[in-house]
Amino acid sequence: MLEVSFQPKFLNEKNYVFDILFNEILGIEYRVKYHESPNYQLKSGDKVIIINDNFFTRFDENVEYYNNSDFVPDKIKYLKSDLCVEGNIPILYGDQNLEINQNSALIGVDIIASVFFMLSRWEEIACVSKDRYSRPDENKMLAIKYDFYQRPIVNEYVEFLWNIFTLFDLKLNRKNKQTEYFLTHDVDFFSKYDTVIKYIKSAGGEIFKRRSISRFYKLTSGYYAYLLKKQKDPFNTFDYLMDIAESKSIKARFYFIPEKRKSRDKQYGILQDKVKKQIASIIEREHLIGIHPSLETYNNETIFKAELDLLNSVCTSSVNEGRQHFLMFKNPLTWQIWDKHDMKVDSTIGFNSHAGFRAGICQKYSIYDVVLRKKLDLKERPLILMDIGLRRECNQQKEFLSKSKKLIDITRKYTGDFVLLWHNSNINYLEWEDWGTIYEEIVDYF
Repeated sequence: MLEVSFQPKFLNEKNYVFDILFNEILGIEYRVKYHESPNYQLKSGDKVIIINDNFFTRFDENVEYYNNSDFVPDKIKYLKSDLCVEGNIPILYGDQNLEINQNSALIGVDIIASVFFMLSRWEEIACVSKDRYSRPDENKMLAIKYDFYQRPIVNEYVEFLWNIFTLFDLKLNRKNKQTEYFLTHDVDFFSKYDTVIKYIKSAGGEIFKRRSISRFYKLTSGYYAYLLKKQKDPFNTFDYLMDIAESKSIKARFYFIPEKRKSRDKQYGILQDKVKKQIASIIEREHLIGIHPSLETYNNETIFKAELDLLNSVCTSSVNEGRQHFLMFKNPLTWQIWDKHDMKVDSTIGFNSHAGFRAGICQKYSIYDVVLRKKLDLKERPLILMDIGLRRECNQQKEFLSKSKKLIDITRKYTGDFVLLWHNSNINYLEWEDWGTIYEEIVDYF
């Protein structure tokens, strides 16, 4: 059995990281001991691996490091080694030192603090730059800023350690995990043509805002075809999306907005007969319903609970997963709200204008609350690719498809969970015309 020892300060944080690395990812047995040296030691028999404790050793335990942007790394170096799957690994904390002898290894990279930084997302508390929705400015996030956001560096750290274990012939048995694929669909808009008012507003937008006569004609011809029952509403793609998921033996996940109040983001009512009928159809076909709580819920427990109760009232089984609307997130408050109301899986942690690994990992993991200093029951299954997000990076279909496949390949390489968000309204309507074929090609690549 592997023995892990470290300095007895920030015990909760350090134990959390080792639980993620060795229990949740590798699935190997280990026991914990404590020592006074400012480092981490991994021992098995006569072999010892020493990892630099560069971060937590700096502070007293009452220091709110997560509220200080000065503790976010201001530069990134790389450790180059054949033991790194990609040939190198980013150094968030620590140094480039790596010494390997017959029975020992000394690693200068503070892997523990680096993993904690990525998974806990405390960087987003320290971040002072916000976007227009008061979300942390993702362009200021370390992974974006230094261009390693398309690398699941937590998984890379794990493989680096595993390669050292293998080099030392520690005879540890890691769990066998397979790559999983998750098709998720945020239902921001249930239908396009359900009311005359919606049509008039859309038509006015095409003429006066976008000044596009061609788009106006497409909208209008589609609207009349819908009225004459010659075609379905363009946002009614639920059966299509379920058919594609079933072709790959995957359960599609549809996340609905169950908002009661009138607001800018309420586009349908969860109690409407047609919406309830669609939810029942999804459940009957054994796909999953999740919550996509409205904009104000990310920091308002009362509204979140009301929306969760409302969605549960129209479902035959309890809703326990979902994703915040607009990826609205305040660390750790949003996670605290979800955890308090017995949600099992959140999938909000992804990029709005990029595609990649916001938490530096490509699999579901336990969440750590840096303020309460404890691991939550709630799990995070990070969003890797969102249709809108990747289109903001590359609008050409060929490049979009190429980057999508690259992210799938990376996730496969680390036997992770590939989480794709494709909105039901972005299949074959106006600026998304013919993008259904791209969606099909991505899923077919699984």
